[in-house]
Amino acid sequence: MPRNRRYVCFVFTVVFLLFAGGCASQIVTVTVTTPPETVVVTATPFPSPLLVPPPSTPPEPKVLTICLVGEPDTLYLYGGSRLDATRHVMEALYDGPIDYRNYAYRPVILEKLPSVADFDVVKRAMFVRQGDVVVDATGEVVELTEGVRIRPFGCRAEDCTVEFEGEAVVMERMEVSFVLRDDVIWSDGEPVTAADSAFAFQVASDPATPGSRYLVERTASYQALGDWRVKWVGLPGFVSATYFTNFFAPLPRHQLQDRSPAALLQADETRRYPLGWGPFVVEEWVPGKYITLTRNPHYFRADEGLPYVDRVVFRFTSGAPEVNRNTTRSTYGSPSS
Repeated sequence: MPRNRRYVCFVFTVVFLLFAGGCASQIVTVTVTTPPETVVVTATPFPSPLLVPPPSTPPEPKVLTICLVGEPDTLYLYGGSRLDATRHVMEALYDGPIDYRNYAYRPVILEKLPSVADFDVVKRAMFVRQGDVVVDATGEVVELTEGVRIRPFGCRAEDCTVEFEGEAVVMERMEVSFVLRDDVIWSDGEPVTAADSAFAFQVASDPATPGSRYLVERTASYQALGDWRVKWVGLPGFVSATYFTNFFAPLPRHQLQDRSPAALLQADETRRYPLGWGPFVVEEWVPGKYITLTRNPHYFRADEGLPYVDRVVFRFTSGAPEVNRNTTRSTYGSPSS
């Protein structure tokens, strides 16, 4: 028995030494045999403390400051504004729907531009009679009565125009189909659909809506055909060389459909903080000073790395002298500075 006690004391001595050496770099196992049993002692080193990197500083937002001569009177697509200041800000809120760059029209929120070759454009022969609304040989919208000069089907020159004599005559009517991209989103997260474009035509056709009525007056019908397709039908006699632009820029039907066209002209939701589908949305408008735009989180071209800046500040100026003063200021300061 005394001999066994000596072995036991040796075991505890080993355990103490192992724990005392807890900074060892590996696990150490010692086996001590004392008949009739085996004792296994294992020592595990304590883990070294982890090095935590200091928190990174977020990058400064990229801000573009633009000096505008004047201030927009509205940001409503169908508000009838003719100010350059309005047009410049709208370019950041509404992308397209059709751009004109490098002497060519290019689709933005459409799958493609309609073409005769792809059967998106149809020219139909149709009978017109006295009292019908048509486009005459001079391009004016008229009621068809005797003595009105018109272009019969297929007529493209002045020498083939005829004078209406009261009998039915065949004229040409153009129909054009447009297909929207299915990935374009309003800035509130709702999809932009054909119904939004058809709703915009209804608003544009209302007498209370200002602006050019040239296309509206020459349109016989404009309807949504499904979620992404709209069909434009012109009046007999209206054969447009730029038929592929006869598209009505959408309005958010889900937001505005319960308001009259007259009410839309005065609503903040259309004039000052409109929903758009472009790269930016209105964050703040301080009358007489500036408009600040921030990134649209639902911009359909975001996966292309667009837009390149985080914010755009439009400062309102009265002309060249004030613009020169503003250009000496830092574009990274407060918009109100």
